[in-house]
Amino acid sequence: MTKLTASAQKNIHGAWSCETTLDINPSIGKINCLKISTMKRSSGRLVTMATAGTSEDYGNGMASFSFMMFQDYNEKIADSAPGRVTAKVVEAQHNAIDADEVLEKVKAFYNK
Repeated sequence: MTKLTASAQKNIHGAWSCETTLDINPSIGKINCLKISTMKRSSGRLVTMATAGTSEDYGNGMASFSFMMFQDYNEKIADSAPGRVTAKVVEAQHNAIDADEVLEKVKAFYNK
């Protein structure tokens, strides 16, 4: 079981969030990575999403991630309603995800 080990950071909106990008090797067609993100939604719920897509590294610290809405794998994999969303709460939910289990779901999604 592969555990995630991300640290929470404040996002552009000032809210705590975590993000981990995993390589899918071998790639599935053009899909070469899985992005797992944990963030507080406007509803106050803490949600962890997994999205498969294509990552391109342009060098000099520049990279892009793209996916096709309603076509590529995109699933809510954790959802909670903590009383307060702190860095520790975000990290705990994010790092409790079993990356191997999610990768198996991604492979099953594309191999149907």
